[in-house]
Amino acid sequence: MKKLVGFSGRVFCLGYCIMDITISTERFPDLGETYYTSSDYFMVPGGKGLNQAICASKHGASTSLISIVSNDDFGNSLMGTIEKNNINTEYIKRSDYSSGVALINIDISGNNKIICSPGINTRMEFDYPLDNIDLGKGDILLSTLEYPLEYLENIYKRGKQNGAFIIVDPSTVYSSSDYYPLYKYIDIIKPNEIEAKNIFYDNKSNISIDDILINMKKSGIKYPLISLGEKGIVYLDDNNDIVNVSAIKVNAIDSTAAGDVFLGSLAAALSYNRYNIQEAIEYAVISSGISVTRVGASNSIPTRKEVLNYSISSIFE
Repeated sequence: MKKLVGFSGRVFCLGYCIMDITISTERFPDLGETYYTSSDYFMVPGGKGLNQAICASKHGASTSLISIVSNDDFGNSLMGTIEKNNINTEYIKRSDYSSGVALINIDISGNNKIICSPGINTRMEFDYPLDNIDLGKGDILLSTLEYPLEYLENIYKRGKQNGAFIIVDPSTVYSSSDYYPLYKYIDIIKPNEIEAKNIFYDNKSNISIDDILINMKKSGIKYPLISLGEKGIVYLDDNNDIVNVSAIKVNAIDSTAAGDVFLGSLAAALSYNRYNIQEAIEYAVISSGISVTRVGASNSIPTRKEVLNYSISSIFE
């Protein structure tokens, strides 16, 4: 399998910056129930854009975050985290709108339920012009689909024209009908199994994962991936063969940012110019697996050294 090369080493992350407020409970409250817990709540900077940027930076990529951050206390805390993690702030715009927050409930098995109020992040399409983003040949754009179609199509199209490689997290989209025009620009997309059925097949339960992958590729996506949770990742390779990469066996505590860690690690791994798609996915699977053994979002992200120490293979060196 050929190595993926030609990358500049730069990763641009387009997505939300959110303050996560997390409470752990033994179980999720029933409808209408007020549930009391002895666990303390805690706040951690998060949001898909920020989580992915922190992860890409921790794993060695020269990382820029494209986002909008409030001037309020939460926003100042978010900026502190961004700067602490050596993320380029050139493409971050500040504004007086209120920060976004996410209320996260984690149960004893590590499952989560999340309510998100995006706040200032919804102002991106109105307040943030994309013309000044220096997205060039060999750069990787790691993007969520948290913004309107026209806004995303503008940057995806410009990125592709300039030779960028585009990786997409579709986890906030419930239907693909509006976003279909974007697929021809996308190199990698990673829904989970439920999202894949919702996005690509209107939740038809009789559609197989194999059929979804094949049709994702027919829509223009170069490397379609589907996350199967504890069963790992399944993807379609250059030869249109369906390949499964098994998850690592861990004691999961909190899965909140697992997908973000996977994609941030994948983008960074590709930026090294030394791995093929299989090896890059294996690297990201290990990184994501380590992250679910810790509580929290951005603070659960492992380092590259931790991934190398975990792996028994020398391919990542």
